[in-house]
Amino acid sequence: GSLSCGRVEFGFINYYHKPLSLQWVDPKSGRRQHLYLLERLERNTKFIHTYVGHRFVAVDTENDDEVILDHVVEFNGIIGIKNHVNPHEKRDIKKAVQNTMGGEWRKHLAVTRTFSALGFDKGRLPDDIFGSMRAFYYNNRNPPHRLLEEWDSKGVYVNYWETDCNFMQIPWHLKHKWQGRLKDLVEA
Repeated sequence: GSLSCGRVEFGFINYYHKPLSLQWVDPKSGRRQHLYLLERLERNTKFIHTYVGHRFVAVDTENDDEVILDHVVEFNGIIGIKNHVNPHEKRDIKKAVQNTMGGEWRKHLAVTRTFSALGFDKGRLPDDIFGSMRAFYYNNRNPPHRLLEEWDSKGVYVNYWETDCNFMQIPWHLKHKWQGRLKDLVEA
């Protein structure tokens, strides 16, 4: 379809206790069309290209009448079906932190630094990219678009056991657009 006229990229991430059927609702007939089996957790996030005003439902795979999510797309973004829960438990992490630091120290020895003419100076983002980033943040800054990041299985890089770590997953094509434009500003 056209890249204008309300075309957006939108993601669905499932933190419900079981897989769900993601369905598009035909605006004329009201009939639902199955798109994906939406498995649980961040690694199973599904992004689609769709249009502003399109309606999606996520339903129980065993009971098509049990609607868990009913959402009308309004912008580029993502929506969580429920939210992830990281365990906040007291634990001795000294050994895990030592192992992580050792691994990160070894990795830093392989890094080669290169800088553009800009170096560490401040630069101005192009207005269209800044506007796109700002709009994305504004539209996705609150739950159910902002979600808890899954740190309980990723190590000790972030102290998720003491405080929540939130994130807004950026749609792939939007991220590619931003990175391509930013690369031009910073590459050597």
